[in-house]
Amino acid sequence: MNRFNGRGRTLLIGFSLSLLLFSFLGSNSPSVFETTMAGNNVTPASSLGTIVIDYSHGQESTQTTVAEDDALLGTELEAMGYTVIWARGGLNTSILSGADGLLIASILGDTNVFLSSEIDAIAEWFNGGSKFLWIGCDSDFTSLPSQGQFVNDNMCQVLEAVGSHVYPEPTAVEDPESNAGASYRTIANQTSDDPFVFDIVSNVGTVLMHGPTLVYGSANENNPGVGVDPIPLELMTIDDVYPLLYYSDFAQIIDSDITPPIAHDDGDIGGFVAATLEINSGSSGSGMIITSGASPYADYYSMHLDDYYSTWNGSTFVTQAIDFCMSHLGPSIDNPSDVTYEEGRDIPVMFETITWHPNSDSPKFFNITLNDSPIKDGLWNSSSEEISINIEGLLQGIYNYTIIVENTNNQTASDSVFVTVLAQDAPVVNHPANITYTVGETGNIIHWEISDTSFKDFSLYVDGVNVCTVIGMLNLIPHTLTYDYSVDGYALGLYNLTLVVTDWLDFVSTDTVWVEVIPEPTTTSTTDTTTTTDTSTATITTIPSTPTTGDGSGNLLETMTIIISIGSIVIIVIVIILIKRKP
Repeated sequence: MNRFNGRGRTLLIGFSLSLLLFSFLGSNSPSVFETTMAGNNVTPASSLGTIVIDYSHGQESTQTTVAEDDALLGTELEAMGYTVIWARGGLNTSILSGADGLLIASILGDTNVFLSSEIDAIAEWFNGGSKFLWIGCDSDFTSLPSQGQFVNDNMCQVLEAVGSHVYPEPTAVEDPESNAGASYRTIANQTSDDPFVFDIVSNVGTVLMHGPTLVYGSANENNPGVGVDPIPLELMTIDDVYPLLYYSDFAQIIDSDITPPIAHDDGDIGGFVAATLEINSGSSGSGMIITSGASPYADYYSMHLDDYYSTWNGSTFVTQAIDFCMSHLGPSIDNPSDVTYEEGRDIPVMFETITWHPNSDSPKFFNITLNDSPIKDGLWNSSSEEISINIEGLLQGIYNYTIIVENTNNQTASDSVFVTVLAQDAPVVNHPANITYTVGETGNIIHWEISDTSFKDFSLYVDGVNVCTVIGMLNLIPHTLTYDYSVDGYALGLYNLTLVVTDWLDFVSTDTVWVEVIPEPTTTSTTDTTTTTDTSTATITTIPSTPTTGDGSGNLLETMTIIISIGSIVIIVIVIILIKRKP
């Protein structure tokens, strides 16, 4: 069974209020060149698959021996029935869209590194399922220190992006016994005896690994990566990882920089693993990855080269490995979206079932489980077959529907779809504040927020008159719809604006906002009094008179207080007025 369960995007049943605009933007895609190199190019009438070989990151060599050997590899693959594309303008979704296999040779330093968009494109392509990837590596030795680490940082980015369980050691391997005239021209002279990979290593005795590294395993099942649970693969195993080539028992780790090996030690001697095959890889669980301590093409001298100081079996190994992987790709399956609906709700016909579309040249069997309990199985007979399961009538809860498809090579792919059934609830509508504004003012907007699992429609009423109705609203779980309504331009008066929201189960919620439009305020102007001796404003305020009193002689006294403020000086004058009583 495959280690990975694919996760789909979330699909929310209902209708969209918003208009979706799809922009088809042109792009300056990097150039794609089909192979036209020297040799007898053979274009089969029906290709067994398309293989992209990366020439975009400095791998293409002007050295005659390397260029001719790369051309030979292309010719051999075409003669076997494959279409070969040499990518000189970058790796992107365009060039990878029709590819079944991708070979990437080692990259020197930080001059030709992968763009983040290239890493993303490779991961998306590979994790789509049924893809083959060969990552060629090299030692971290360089005679040009200014160019940095030779390949490991670059290649590990790709390997981590596709979830590989095998990585190159940041070191170098030399062999004083098994070599091509110098210890750093290492010859891998041992092959796997596992019957599963017999067709890869058959008739392979020796393979040139010029200035190579070795590979190690990341034993973390679900989250492998550089340095994550590292193990030496010549001593320990990982499920679905098969060593293919080994160095001789005299091979030695020679570390010449400040970055030590990860799963080994500097100075270790032994039959280290030179190349591996990983099956059931990627998030789809149907990909194949070869990771090697040298590169299958390009490089200084590649693994494919047969004639270098002696005669080797590199071309046999490289072509057999590619052919094995291309012809043994596991099944793939798409990722239907997760589904959410309310308990008791009638689901639109188009969403009553989950439908998968598996793909394989050799289909055999499928099994569907609901929360880990088998509910449906059968034979899978066609590469274009649809496999469906009904999801109507579920009670509130979360349901995991998982399908596993298998081909005649016992390779599997799987996918899981989660169905969430929610309780029946009325829509939730917020309560914006009432609005008061002066006639003629603008920018007065009521901002409603509506939350629900299955909107049906809403209507807006102004003083009981329907001014707006939206029918067939969207179901976006979890979702809050925002509805802004402008109340600018109203005449003087008080208005009742009521929003009525209905869902598909006929639950109703309402909210009312009062809008008052008032007249412009009137203003009273005053005249300032100034003196010639001070520029401050003088203000006179009259305070009402104090109660009238007598002076003891029959006359009335009335007082008036005057407060005079001049700048910061306040003068209080009390005026006493004598009012004579009439005789």
